[in-house]
Amino acid sequence: HKTHYGVPLPEYKLNLRNIALRYAHGANGPVVVIATPPPLDEARRLHLTVKMKGMPAALLDRTAARTGEYAAAAAEVGAALGLAVADLHGGLKAHGGWDGGA
Repeated sequence: HKTHYGVPLPEYKLNLRNIALRYAHGANGPVVVIATPPPLDEARRLHLTVKMKGMPAALLDRTAARTGEYAAAAAEVGAALGLAVADLHGGLKAHGGWDGGA
């Protein structure tokens, strides 16, 4: 089993920026859209990870609050680069009847 998942927030932002810049080539290039991560249902994730996959709960380093931080970071990167941002996190929480955590 892995000992942890994900990357630190500053590294995530740099990686996302580099990926976006690789494909954003001005008016004649592809349209690049940054999509924020959707909200996280902590209880469901715990159930799927521990009960169904048999993995240790200690590996659950994602929380609803942490996912929100990464969503904000993705939106920040998109705005800084002048790219469109699809706010899945905010949209699902606001209009999707979200009740899965913060």
